[in-house]
Amino acid sequence: MLTSQRALHAVAQRRSSSIRPGRSAGRALRLCLGALLLAGAAAGCSDDPPGDPLAPYLPELPEAGGPQVTRAGRLTSDNFERERVPGPASQGRVGDYFLRNDRVRVVVQQPGRAIAPLPYGGNIIDMDFVDKPVGDQFGEVGLFLLTGRTANFTEVEVVRDGSAGGPAVLRCRGGDVVDDYVTITALGPVAPLFRDSVRAERELGLKLAVTYILSPGQDHVDVAYTFYNPSGAEVGTSWGTMTDAGGDVWTYTKGHGFGQPSIQDLVASELPLNAYVAEQGDGVSYGRSRITRRRRITPHRILLLISVTI
Repeated sequence: MLTSQRALHAVAQRRSSSIRPGRSAGRALRLCLGALLLAGAAAGCSDDPPGDPLAPYLPELPEAGGPQVTRAGRLTSDNFERERVPGPASQGRVGDYFLRNDRVRVVVQQPGRAIAPLPYGGNIIDMDFVDKPVGDQFGEVGLFLLTGRTANFTEVEVVRDGSAGGPAVLRCRGGDVVDDYVTITALGPVAPLFRDSVRAERELGLKLAVTYILSPGQDHVDVAYTFYNPSGAEVGTSWGTMTDAGGDVWTYTKGHGFGQPSIQDLVASELPLNAYVAEQGDGVSYGRSRITRRRRITPHRILLLISVTI
């Protein structure tokens, strides 16, 4: 499922279907997903930040302090049974990373390669409540660029482990690569319909970061994607998220209802962008919506912040 800014197309305008009978949505788990999209940043300019080029554009973190309520760290053989998130869609293993507070628990996949629609690590793969857990049914959510590129996060940093009070924070860094599991233009009948500029084979050369922030008392994780263009030329791309559904969940979008649009819908129909996407599971529901605001950094750089709530 794509939720995209300037997506190739999004979801067909159809009558919304009703809630599936006999299925209780239960409580809701959320992620607040955002993207810091840096456009037209020229390498070698006098105002380029020294050292880490992403540093000035990473999200501001809430203040630390107070009693420890949150924790972040890596799953080890010693803490695995305590910090993992079990359930029918659980994927976490030793070497992955965890976040938790007094409300929710989350696992972020370690860097690496898997045979999956989102083949690289750095994405949230497990999520559940602390109190009265229902079992992880989350699946995975990650970046989807153009018609088949994604993020390959190769580094993970525990920015804050929660010991100083305030939020627990994880950050992953990497770049954009072809998603060779899901490349829309590889579908023979539709490939000629796409311009060369949106094909997944077009390298963007972006530096990417994703920051996961879990604050005390929240039932959601704040997620900010940072995109940095280090070249001297403009780089244009569509961007959004792709969901690899995990458990027995039903996807719902406004205008389309339950289910997902077909490839024919994506290519041939005038599809509006998704205002939100919801997933209904057994005793739990997940959802995404977006909030957009713009902030000018310098005369040469514009920061686009797009937040999505899950």
